[in-house]
Amino acid sequence: SMLTLALITLLGCNKPADLEVSEDFVTVEVDEGFNPPSCGYEVGDVACDLELTNSQGETVSLYDFKDNAIVLDFSTAWCYYCQAAAFESQQIQDMHESKGFTYIIVLIEDFNREEPSAEFLREWEDHFNITSVQILSGNRSLIDLAAVNGWFIEAYPTFYYIDRDMVITDYQRGFSSAGVNAMIESLLSE
Repeated sequence: SMLTLALITLLGCNKPADLEVSEDFVTVEVDEGFNPPSCGYEVGDVACDLELTNSQGETVSLYDFKDNAIVLDFSTAWCYYCQAAAFESQQIQDMHESKGFTYIIVLIEDFNREEPSAEFLREWEDHFNITSVQILSGNRSLIDLAAVNGWFIEAYPTFYYIDRDMVITDYQRGFSSAGVNAMIESLLSE
């Protein structure tokens, strides 16, 4: 940076006598991805990123799906309505995928109320015939009832609806197939 160059010049860093210095400078642009200046967890906020592992043990970022409308489904394995949502998740994904849509399930707990392993996620995919819905292993550290340092989740499942600009447009507690589809249609029409 210019400050470093000024400090070096000011402090008198001398080059060795046998070193040639080129006057040509090369500019390198580094794409560091999409980093919002600030993020939050409430409707109207740019969604904070998530980086969690999938059933293959790979790290997946919420921002991998920027430019898609996203349903972020926070569920647990032991919750009946979460299972009902998982049962319909692939059908919902298939119905809207061609319009630029991604359904993401973040499983907070397995049946033992522990963080789901990659093996557990694979079993969940197999059981619910899930092939292209993103299923990620989460944990309770993602939750903050004040919605300051985490997602406001007071019931399972909780759905967050995120538009193509990564802005949270709405959220919903509990599962209703008609409700989820109506929110997706609204997201996709923006």
